[in-house]
Amino acid sequence: GDDGGVSQVPVGVKPSMGKYLVILCIYAVAAGPGIYLLLRKRNKRRYLWSYICVLSVIFMGIISIMGKSTNLYAPIISYNGLYEQQNGVWSETLQIGIQAPYNSAYHLYLENEYRLLPLNIGSDCMKEYRSDTSESVVIQMGEKNNRVTMDNMASFVQNCFKLEKNRETGTKQMQLSLQGDGKQVSGTWKNSTGYDICNAVLVMQNRAAVLGDLESGKEKTITESTLYSCGNGGIELLIKELMDFNEFQYPDYEITNLSSQVWSALRDRKPDQIYLIGIVTNPDLSFEGDSGYKIYGSTLFQMAVDVDWNSDGYLWCPNMEAYGFSRNGEFSSETNLINGKEATVDYRAEQITELKTIIFSHADYDDDKYYFPFKGKVALYCWETDTFEEIQNWETTLEGEKLKHFLSDNGTIRVRYLLDDTINTVN
Repeated sequence: GDDGGVSQVPVGVKPSMGKYLVILCIYAVAAGPGIYLLLRKRNKRRYLWSYICVLSVIFMGIISIMGKSTNLYAPIISYNGLYEQQNGVWSETLQIGIQAPYNSAYHLYLENEYRLLPLNIGSDCMKEYRSDTSESVVIQMGEKNNRVTMDNMASFVQNCFKLEKNRETGTKQMQLSLQGDGKQVSGTWKNSTGYDICNAVLVMQNRAAVLGDLESGKEKTITESTLYSCGNGGIELLIKELMDFNEFQYPDYEITNLSSQVWSALRDRKPDQIYLIGIVTNPDLSFEGDSGYKIYGSTLFQMAVDVDWNSDGYLWCPNMEAYGFSRNGEFSSETNLINGKEATVDYRAEQITELKTIIFSHADYDDDKYYFPFKGKVALYCWETDTFEEIQNWETTLEGEKLKHFLSDNGTIRVRYLLDDTINTVN
């Protein structure tokens, strides 16, 4: 069944298995040949079993003390949260899982403001058995809290639920006014949500810009935030490189969780759809009511954003490759990758009402560590002569009569990429 990803949430501090292994090795040596050789040297081998029993108790005590900090004595809750702003509506979705270190009955109290939906219940997924010992889950609705009672569950079986609630805010609690071109994004933001959002990233298909921390109750200016190029598989690498996750207890999990939400938000969306996504550092955890259990997890914030791409007299499309299409599948618009040595790609510009100028130029990147120059030939298809014309050194401007030659009646530009033999397309 679906667990909403809560099974991946790190819970508490994991025991150091290396330390336990060392203790067990010491015990095996001491309780075996060690104590035997010692008693034989003192001619007291008759006390061997007594000494082994005493030694076992001592080492059991040592292991018990070592494991005290990681022991679980009560149920624990793991969750994934998502706060989303859609115009004047604020929505909260929580995927929660609860598990107990024992199989006796326990209760979970949940705020009744949330709509409660069971996701994955018990190890037998709620199959009905005619037995007095079958797993039992009972949901009782109350005036303040809803109570969920779980009984006869095997130890550490996770029961998963989904909580949802919406509220009208009238106006947007998070406000952004952004302008951009093909290289960067600038503007202002104002956070009135009541939540601090850190490691915020602005994403669209194959592009991302880091906005940083958006503190609650503040308003700031965004100055020329670089618009980076990245495929779906590269967003996690970009987030890891450009953001600081050291303040989190589980940085690797936070990176993966944020990257997964970016991928989920952009999946099956239009290429021009833009989202702001970040980590909420002070989420509302009152959903558990009076349960009093420890809670582990993370909450993300997401909202759709509009960017004005009119700049310097041009209407910019920073991810034009997302509109590309290849008949033979040698190019993927979703990953921005060319497969093989040659690819012919049709870029559809019908979304632009009146196309006057197209400029092909070198992209300026700051860091050679992540980008290297294309080696090969690029040619444009002339619809009048039915032939390809090579672009020299990536530099050309199409306008007027020249533009008409390479722009079809339905607004399509056809480009052929031919890679140099020195480029390794396998890696």
